[in-house]
Amino acid sequence: MSGKCLSRLIQSSAVLLMACSAFGTGPAEPPPDTDTTVRALIEKSNDVDANVRRAAANDAAKLGAPAVPSLIEAYNSPNEHARVCVARALSIIGPDAKEAIVVLALGLRDDEGWVVRYSLEGLGKMGPESIPILEGAREFQRKEQDFLDLFPKELEDALASARSLKTAETLDELIASLGTDELTGNRDDTSVPATTRDASLEANTTLESGENPYAVRTSTLIAALKDTREGVRIDAAKALRSRAPQAKETVSALIESLSDESPEVQRIVCGALAAFGPDSYVAVPNLVALLNQSGEAFKQKPESWEEDRARARKLEVGAAAAEALEKIGPGAKDAVPVLMTLLADEYANPEEAEVYQPQLYAAKTLGGIGPEAASALPALVHLLDTGDDEVQRQVADTLGR
Repeated sequence: MSGKCLSRLIQSSAVLLMACSAFGTGPAEPPPDTDTTVRALIEKSNDVDANVRRAAANDAAKLGAPAVPSLIEAYNSPNEHARVCVARALSIIGPDAKEAIVVLALGLRDDEGWVVRYSLEGLGKMGPESIPILEGAREFQRKEQDFLDLFPKELEDALASARSLKTAETLDELIASLGTDELTGNRDDTSVPATTRDASLEANTTLESGENPYAVRTSTLIAALKDTREGVRIDAAKALRSRAPQAKETVSALIESLSDESPEVQRIVCGALAAFGPDSYVAVPNLVALLNQSGEAFKQKPESWEEDRARARKLEVGAAAAEALEKIGPGAKDAVPVLMTLLADEYANPEEAEVYQPQLYAAKTLGGIGPEAASALPALVHLLDTGDDEVQRQVADTLGR
């Protein structure tokens, strides 16, 4: 692989100024014991067994930030296996290895493909600081086909990852202020970057104490659930859903939002509770209430487009509530009576969209609850003869669990 154009990229003043301002002129001195350990692991990277080499890199990564200076020094090795070990370890360490960002940039010109691949992965985890490097790499790749031509997807993935971290960092301030139009849900506003509205919150899959130091604070998102703007509440619920099952403290806040005036917020909150699974058992009474409302809406005969839309949204919420109960499992046994009610013939209408059929999602939910729903067996068996094809297939699946 030719490194000529990448060499120009790494040596460009913009990249070097960015690196020097962020990380100083050189790596810090590692603790003596850590340095010795890293050197021993680098020696293992010469083993003929690929599993041993991979384990050496993983063990070096477990040492965390203290190992980074030694890994930076080890990258100068002429041995390609040693450089692969270094690049893999740095990519696993992630944001705590930011002082090695220049090393990872140099890794993009390495003749060993695995060094390039791991360097891309590592740069993708570094956030805003790595964006100029990755954007420059993509620009050179477009102009000269021999540059990184084997890793186009990895390059795009790394750039997307770095950008999502940058968006999340900015979004922390946006949500904290709760006073910006960028979270109002106005998808037609071209002044708002699409990543801010559609991707940034859902990209925050880790807690502030986890691997992503840019993650929006969970407490901030919980506060956003009470914002006056529907768009803010929707995005906050999406972000909290992505943090399951770690952020269990959010369940009580999500339960409160089940009474939100917006059916869309209710639906997404149900999805968030589903993501928390059995930990959402305390929400069962609230979810059952939504099921009851959905059942009543199903029997309505709308006389206008507005009424039909309102009915449809309640049915969507009911389907989401049923899914949450299914994911809760045996802990949702108190929902069995209302689910049995929804199996009745009056809730059958094969002409409805699938999501709007209470019989269908009630049967599926009972399967998730399991043996605790044994009292529903007669009603389920009845549907094997009377239900439409979709319902019969779902009932058969439920009985087969």
